[in-house]
Amino acid sequence: MPLFAYGIVSLSVLAAIFAAPAAAQDADGPFNFPLRMLNGMETMRLDAHRISAYRGSATDNSGKFLLYTKRSVTADIMKVGPGGRDNAPTREDLVQHQQETDGLNAVYPVGHRFSGLPLAGWYTPVYIGKSEKGGNGRDVPAELILTRHQSSQRINTADSLNIDPAFDTRRSAPIAYYFDPATGFRPMICKGWPQPFCIWTRTNNGPLYVARDLVGDDSLVDIDATDMVPPTGRLLRLQVSATSSDGTGDVMIMTLPRQSSGLNVVTVARQGDVVHSEIEFSVNSRRHFTMRVPRGVRVDLIALGFSMLQPT
Repeated sequence: MPLFAYGIVSLSVLAAIFAAPAAAQDADGPFNFPLRMLNGMETMRLDAHRISAYRGSATDNSGKFLLYTKRSVTADIMKVGPGGRDNAPTREDLVQHQQETDGLNAVYPVGHRFSGLPLAGWYTPVYIGKSEKGGNGRDVPAELILTRHQSSQRINTADSLNIDPAFDTRRSAPIAYYFDPATGFRPMICKGWPQPFCIWTRTNNGPLYVARDLVGDDSLVDIDATDMVPPTGRLLRLQVSATSSDGTGDVMIMTLPRQSSGLNVVTVARQGDVVHSEIEFSVNSRRHFTMRVPRGVRVDLIALGFSMLQPT
């Protein structure tokens, strides 16, 4: 057989591969849609208590159903259930808020200054639906619910979404919103869906500090950024302001404390200098990072935004 015949066979095979639809070919198989498909359904902060999702469609966790919205859907954190939040504490809640939960509900107890309000923290919007309501058995109209749990794969178990089991089609949005019971959801603007980079906004009403007045002594300092980067985020955008009182030197940032040097963010060369810089870098898996600040130098840190690097 001529050599070009092999080429023709190869091309035909390639053509068949590229012509195949993205979904599984076997309609009776386990997956009927591309597993990670997410078209539209961008989320936004509507106001202090409400998160909305635009119209669009997304494959559910199983890949068998397509969740869709013909118009925007909204979840109000002050409500419980679909269109609101799930109301069960996480493992972390039970450790941090042993005396601050109302039974099995993730709210502040009677007598607390935020009595009855949802616990502070990161809330992930989850698209949910009931498969029996699918128009053709596969396309399912979606609602929205907010959760502080990390998984929507399973339900009603530790660290998983708590919801009526009838909502058997679910998909977490690749984003999270921080809720403060005093002020509501923090204002932010995101771009680059579905792996967005989010910018904290309205800083004129009070900047969001990771730490302030950090006076250096040349030692390694652990910085907790859990309130500025969600559990599914990794990159932190930070403004660093260094002021010399009676010292000079390099301000260093490192993801892990075992790093020998780290990244030189700013250098204070003379006493009395004030130096500003912005940096994007990866925090560690606990959402902490490490700094080394020269003796006699004060550093203020302002969180400017974060990136979502773990789409769900």
